[in-house]
Amino acid sequence: NRVRAYKYIQSELQRLNGQWNESFDGLDVSNIKVEDFREIFAIVKENISETDAREIIIDANYAQRQLGPKLLTRSIIEKYKIIQAKRREDSSEYKNRKTREIVAESFQMSGRHIDRYKKLENLDKELLELFYEGKLSLETSAKLSVMKPEIQKEIIQNYLDVILKYPTQSAEYFKPSMGKKDLQHMKEEILAEKKNCRISFLENGVHKNVVLYEEHQIAQVIALIKSFSEENSEK
Repeated sequence: NRVRAYKYIQSELQRLNGQWNESFDGLDVSNIKVEDFREIFAIVKENISETDAREIIIDANYAQRQLGPKLLTRSIIEKYKIIQAKRREDSSEYKNRKTREIVAESFQMSGRHIDRYKKLENLDKELLELFYEGKLSLETSAKLSVMKPEIQKEIIQNYLDVILKYPTQSAEYFKPSMGKKDLQHMKEEILAEKKNCRISFLENGVHKNVVLYEEHQIAQVIALIKSFSEENSEK
């Protein structure tokens, strides 16, 4: 990136060829010359493999800037594969340590967090995009990723609205072996629960709860609350 920036500045200086004033958009350019951008300081690493070079780029990207969810996910997955390959090669640097531990240290995360990102490798592309957009949490996405591909497709087609609207409640039902009947059961229970009305009140110093299931009962309670609110506002 620095080389690209230097080349761009150099080409712009050559294009302008001194046709600007000493002040350019508030910047003093009186001492800037094309020659200043013909060389760039760099650390040159020789005799390294393509894998080593890729690992250096991943580590440098994470160290130098805040990665978005997409680039962070891809970086963690690729780093994981690189470390696994090196451990298979019996690399003295990594052979006595777990892959998860090494990757977690590189990204300054817990091992559990790294595991969740790694699982996203098996997440359906549509669900993965929802994670990138912030519509699905990392925890929910990781739980969805371990389900069978056909179940993930079924979720996208018929259950995504419920999961997006009630993420916490939905996640309680998730399991790797989830089937179509389980999904239907999840949806029915969540929607049934949302149609209920739970009332908490204090009676003789004791907290009590009542759950109303019938629509006419819920409507009566709502009417009573409105009536009570109106009476108090008049007073």
